[in-house]
Amino acid sequence: MEIRLARPAEASAIVTFFDTNIIRGHDGIPNEEFFCPDGARAAAKRNQILIAVEHHRIAGALRFYPKKESERISLYQFAVAENYRGQRLLNRMLQTAFPIPVDVTCPLNASFNAYYDKTGWTLTGQTARCNRWVLNA
Repeated sequence: MEIRLARPAEASAIVTFFDTNIIRGHDGIPNEEFFCPDGARAAAKRNQILIAVEHHRIAGALRFYPKKESERISLYQFAVAENYRGQRLLNRMLQTAFPIPVDVTCPLNASFNAYYDKTGWTLTGQTARCNRWVLNA
């Protein structure tokens, strides 16, 4: 499996991948912006989408932002194809590409909190609406 930055020319395939693999109405989706194709296209042009590719097909994709105030990455959006779930692909992608801590926020009552807890993320704080998790390199 190849883990790499997405190429701008792959933006349409990434939009389709997110649309297929991010479930509308899931309690871990904080807002409808996750379904905006323009955001994914812009992130691909800015080299802010990492993909895992196997047999010329996207197996996982994540959208990230480098944090300006620290040497950290903020995970914004991610999806893993159904047949790759449960294989810790997201963690492999993050640890392959980012030798620095990765931050993510998750709505307080979202089922994704259990995912972060069981896959090695550390709960580092919380706001009125979200938990903040960190995956250390």
